[in-house]
Amino acid sequence: MNDAIPSPVAALSFFAIVTEAEREKLRDAMHRLLVHGSILRNEPGQREIYDWCRLNPQWLEELAALLGLKILAQHENRLIQAVPLYPALLRRLRLDETLVVLALWYDYDVAVRDQG
Repeated sequence: MNDAIPSPVAALSFFAIVTEAEREKLRDAMHRLLVHGSILRNEPGQREIYDWCRLNPQWLEELAALLGLKILAQHENRLIQAVPLYPALLRRLRLDETLVVLALWYDYDVAVRDQG
């Protein structure tokens, strides 16, 4: 028997071993990543989600992979990001949105160069 292909029972066992509290944490983490694209520990209300994600990265990565996302963890910055793997998941900006983003980026870049 091929060990690389899990049986349907093994595939279902993941949800069987996850407690309701862990499902809620996983759900909260995925909602935050899908809506905002990141979890930042220093933001109010995100500390608990960030800490849970740091303790359970395999579950987060597996579920994100099913949704077409890759999880990038930058623990030195206390940041977890969800990066789309497929072009269909990328946000397409309108012209006016693009101009606002470029203007904000320019102001940020000038401030960093002037203030270090």
